[in-house]
Amino acid sequence: MDNSNFANQFYFTDYTRKTNYHTDQFKGASFHYLGYIIDGWARFVSDTEDFTVESGELVYIPRHLPYNSYWYGSPEVRFISIGFQVFPDEAQKRYQLQKVKLTDETRKLLLDIPLKNPVDCDGVSRLYALLHRLLPAMASNTKKPANKTVEKAQKYMEIDPKLSIAEIARNCGLSESGLYSAFRQLGTTPVDFRQRLLCEKAVTLLISTDMTVENISDALGFSTPSYFRRILKKHYGKTPKQIRSDIPL
Repeated sequence: MDNSNFANQFYFTDYTRKTNYHTDQFKGASFHYLGYIIDGWARFVSDTEDFTVESGELVYIPRHLPYNSYWYGSPEVRFISIGFQVFPDEAQKRYQLQKVKLTDETRKLLLDIPLKNPVDCDGVSRLYALLHRLLPAMASNTKKPANKTVEKAQKYMEIDPKLSIAEIARNCGLSESGLYSAFRQLGTTPVDFRQRLLCEKAVTLLISTDMTVENISDALGFSTPSYFRRILKKHYGKTPKQIRSDIPL
């Protein structure tokens, strides 16, 4: 097992934020998040949801969901942030932004997760034991992905970020024009879709490693660091330095 790749899929921390703080995640976060508020309260707003989370309550934020959060405390807000990229979604549900009800058992499981990075197997096992108990009561959208070609292309993009669009099309048994046609059904292009995937990987590396921008750019197959910065700014609205300075909950 590649320990660095394993650890990069998770981010556990106890975080303090000043009051009257606003986060605009207009592109969505690259992790799923569980956020447990210890002091203060927060408001979460998406296209379909608008609710507050008080001290002692838990919020779930889906990966990729555009949303805004507003933070209030006296004098500050403190919360536990549990980020993870691998979601136990066996029923192919799509869990929505929501406040999650805790029992005494699940609260204890949550608070027993060790908040250290890089994470270890103990912390990850505690996280998934918690999710196993939370999911049955969580609200979901059961809509399934509509385009199997895009799913297949995405897998190739994730396996090898440096594959050309022509190679991805060939692996999917399509011409380039056929691949573009499949992505157009979802309102995007293979190039734009891959850029977003690469930016997600870049954000993960920026948050959880000390790799330089130049090394991340090279590892993900960007032609130059300046081009990498431009694409990251396009999709996340932030520079690498800004991403490293903030936890996106």
